[in-house]
Amino acid sequence: MMDKRSLVFIYDMRSFTMRDGGVVECSGRDGVQQWLELALRTRPSSAPIYAEIEDNTAFGVSVAPLIGNRMLPSGFVQAELERQITEVCALNPYIASVGNFVFSGDARRTLNVQFDVTTQDGTTEEVEIDL
Repeated sequence: MMDKRSLVFIYDMRSFTMRDGGVVECSGRDGVQQWLELALRTRPSSAPIYAEIEDNTAFGVSVAPLIGNRMLPSGFVQAELERQITEVCALNPYIASVGNFVFSGDARRTLNVQFDVTTQDGTTEEVEIDL
């Protein structure tokens, strides 16, 4: 399981969690969840730090060209998002696998994606995010 610490960031509020004058840290399962949230909300190459990391894989998921594009069939959008999510998850050494993708909503507006993440210690967590 993830032994490095992550800073707890509340994305809906756009702020770090503070306690006793300091930023709250997390690790383990919560650290993986924080990493996933960041990975799924980040546009690839949106900042130099997110440029190609390894093997031409950029950190993040490219949602903008897919969601809202009326020319693309929803099946294509879902398959492409599944591919990108799987690739970005492969960058995290604590994630062993991802699968069981379920998409709901209208790919022309917003899309909810749920999937399972299995960590190296065999723990499986369900992840859900609106893209």
